[in-house]
Amino acid sequence: FRLAIDRAFSLPGIGLVVTGTAASGAVAIGDHLCLSPRGIELRVRTIHAHNRAVEQARAGARCALNLAGSLPEGAEPGRGDWVLAPALHKPVSRIDLAVTVSRAAPAPLRDGLPVHFHLGTEDMVARLAVLGARAIAPGEAGFVQVDFERPIGALWGDRVVIRDHMARHTLAGGRVLDPGPPRRGRSRPERLAALSALAEPDAGDALERLI
Repeated sequence: FRLAIDRAFSLPGIGLVVTGTAASGAVAIGDHLCLSPRGIELRVRTIHAHNRAVEQARAGARCALNLAGSLPEGAEPGRGDWVLAPALHKPVSRIDLAVTVSRAAPAPLRDGLPVHFHLGTEDMVARLAVLGARAIAPGEAGFVQVDFERPIGALWGDRVVIRDHMARHTLAGGRVLDPGPPRRGRSRPERLAALSALAEPDAGDALERLI
């Protein structure tokens, strides 16, 4: 199970509630989940989906989860965080993407460019490194590495949107290929070949090509 939080609040007599759309899997009352990227364990007390109480919610459902757990001061969940199965908790501060630059982008996607990065409900400032080239022109595709100021939750296949630093223009859209890439040798031919393999839309095909 995986859900990107868009709202989090407390209700008297109920406690912590988070809302969002389930991105994958299923969740049931009593399940133990992880608040990511903080890594805090929480338990599902009740579930509301489409404004009614339910025992279980599945991918695609808009739902509200009432969660119980011990949250340190200052570690309350917020927009951009995930609640997910503990096995999927792997916060990262750097990812590799396959991107296509918008034909309407005001300029090429350049190495070292500061951008607004959107994944799930997350919106943060990040810095790009264009891999295998110095820039990607409008309408063209390529690979980039993104560095973040703080860890985020990301998995292979996640969709992303990249906007300019002032958040006025959509520059590119893309997909996460490697949520734990190396910094050294990131533009070597063998590394670019690995990213090309990971760009396969089917996970099994991507793994086969990577091997």
